[in-house]
This record gives sequence, structure tokens and C-alpha cells, in this order.
Amino acid sequence: MMLGFRKFFNDLGLDLLVPQRKHMLNMADALLVCEDTKTLAALQRQFVQAPDASNMADFLRVSPWQTHDVCDALRQHQVD
Repeated sequence: MMLGFRKFFNDLGLDLLVPQRKHMLNMADALLVCEDTKTLAALQRQFVQAPDASNMADFLRVSPWQTHDVCDALRQHQVD
């Protein structure tokens, strides 16, 4: 499953550093398996060695990409 995530996120063409890429993949994985309300704390609990919650928050809050660039890339993957 993670291989599919990696290909999808690589296809988006986002210029991410290795730690940022790891946060994105971890967050996507946690969103799929979390059965609770999707809070950062609940997502963090999905990992045995959980990242610091502030790292996940900072990843979302301080992003190196522009919203319209990500939306354009995502639209290319949408099913008609």
C-alpha cells in the first residue's frame, strides 16, 4: 500500500525534503487506519514510535508548496 502512496505523491511533483515526505506518508497512512476522529493526536497514536505531535502540526502549518499547485496536481489523478 505504501508503494502506491509513494508513487502518487511522487507524481504530484512536490519539492519535499526527506523528513517532509516521511510526515506526508505517515499522515496518509494514519488517516486510512485511524478509526477515531481524525485529530493529530489520534493520528499520532497509530504509530508505535510516534513522531512528536508538533512535527505533524508544523508539517501542515508550514508547507513548502502552494495550494493551487497541489490542487492542480491532484486534479490530474481524479477519476472522471
